[in-house]
Amino acid sequence: MARLIFAKLADPAGFLPMPDRGGRPFGAAGETIDADDPFWIACLADKSIEPATPDAPDVPSAPKKKGE
Repeated sequence: MARLIFAKLADPAGFLPMPDRGGRPFGAAGETIDADDPFWIACLADKSIEPATPDAPDVPSAPKKKGE
């Protein structure tokens, strides 16, 4: 069973092709990866990527009520 975690590039300017996704680049905002996959284990070990918390999606603020 996959152990999915969210991770980001340790160097935001870095480039890391993802072999399990057709070689597309690792996203600057981060990606969900299988932390038990040998490729991602190596990337975590060499600090190419690091576990992270996903950024909160942009949620429009509620309109202010009169008197606020």
